[in-house]
Amino acid sequence: MTNFTQLSADYKRIEQAIRFLDENALLQPDLTEVAAHVGLSECHFQRLFTRWAGISPKRSLQYLTKENAKALLSRTSVLSAAYEPDSPARVVGTTCSFTAKPSRLVSTGRKVPAWISSTASTPPHSANTC
Repeated sequence: MTNFTQLSADYKRIEQAIRFLDENALLQPDLTEVAAHVGLSECHFQRLFTRWAGISPKRSLQYLTKENAKALLSRTSVLSAAYEPDSPARVVGTTCSFTAKPSRLVSTGRKVPAWISSTASTPPHSANTC
């Protein structure tokens, strides 16, 4: 028999996490911040979120960031952004926090493994540390 009290608590935590990610997408919170917000360890939160939402918290944040960028870019053309210093498209990177945590974006000069794609997939050989 399923413990409905636990399921209800899990649902509320994931609801809080999704709301937190949505409200703070521009700040690009990391796993530690979101897990702390809902009162769970990183590993437990990662597993719980993925089980309930069907995608990882990181993938969810990537989606929100992409959608914010698309919305900003839809308001103007990229060509006009190149010539207008204050156009919304010109500041998409800053607005969508692509530069909020530069360490995530700085190239190390290393060759990118073939398994990395735009879908941010996990390497098939990686060990689950949680």
